[in-house]
Amino acid sequence: MRWTGRGALGLPVLLVVFGVDMGTLSRAAESGFTPDGNLERKQVPDRYKWNLQPLFADDAAFERGLADQAAARARLKGFAGRLGDPKALADCLDLYFETRLLTNRLSLYGNLRRVTDESAPDGQRLRDRGLAALNDLTGDAGFIRIEVVGLSDAAVSAAYAKEPRLAAYRPYLDEFRRRKSRVLGAEAERVLALAGDNLWAEIDLNEIPSDFEKAYDGIRGGLTLPTIKDEENRPVPLNLSNYGKYRASVDRRVRREAVAGLFGALRGEQEALAGTLAGQMRLDVFMARARGYDAALDAYMDKENVSTAVYRNLLGALHDNVKPLHDYLGLRREVMGLSDLHLYDLYTPLVPAQRKTYTYADAQRI
Repeated sequence: MRWTGRGALGLPVLLVVFGVDMGTLSRAAESGFTPDGNLERKQVPDRYKWNLQPLFADDAAFERGLADQAAARARLKGFAGRLGDPKALADCLDLYFETRLLTNRLSLYGNLRRVTDESAPDGQRLRDRGLAALNDLTGDAGFIRIEVVGLSDAAVSAAYAKEPRLAAYRPYLDEFRRRKSRVLGAEAERVLALAGDNLWAEIDLNEIPSDFEKAYDGIRGGLTLPTIKDEENRPVPLNLSNYGKYRASVDRRVRREAVAGLFGALRGEQEALAGTLAGQMRLDVFMARARGYDAALDAYMDKENVSTAVYRNLLGALHDNVKPLHDYLGLRREVMGLSDLHLYDLYTPLVPAQRKTYTYADAQRI
């Protein structure tokens, strides 16, 4: 299954899922290994890395999963034109959700293989192949929504009465029919799927990176960050792992150098990022208008069955209640004894704190 509620899983559950043994964590201090944001991934012992074997044993098993998914998609196409038969509809949905579960494992494995080492080309290749499998399933299964929304209300009611297995799929089918006016003809749906349409993606869109996000991730992973000096004036290479630490430094020079180092490097890529973002925005607007929406906001809120009024009310509530935030920032500036407040001043503690470090065993007990 796919996790769309990222806060729903506690740390112990995540550790078990990814194969990190709590006992292993408690033995970290005994092993002599000291976590360090400057380490290359290959320098970190395997026992402290994610174990993706619950998804696929290795990359070869992932490849076999891709082949199995392609075969299942071929079988799924055999149901096209037959979904007026309640039994065929139930059989089709059984196969579809079985294939979708496999597809979710493929895309999750690919995503996690990439984020474990963003500089490794294999990870990006596997991530893209997993996402391609997801896109292929969305396209190949497009006939399901076309045929389901084409059924009359009487035919749908009769199908529920005749085939008990369909009861489990009723919320899924009803959601199709809620947006029936947004479903186009078979050829138009095929073309939109080829263009990367995600308005019918049955997954949290945060799990499907846009081309802009892919470009940003690629640029970020290849950024050359400067060397800064820490609180003791020692040179340290800035990287994405230790950035948060130095951004929160009690030494204003250190945190200023950290923020300036990262944002300065990103500024050097601003033309590429701006151009890619503009292209992504045009694509989103195209997808929305192709389905008859006035704006991309309307389309993506309707995908979640949420009124745009909710979104606009949220923005209005924020704008109407921004004074407490301004008061807090003023208090922070006063407490820190600063004449002005910058981004790099927002993360350091307001009260004196004793710097403490914890072993894995200590963290486990806490």
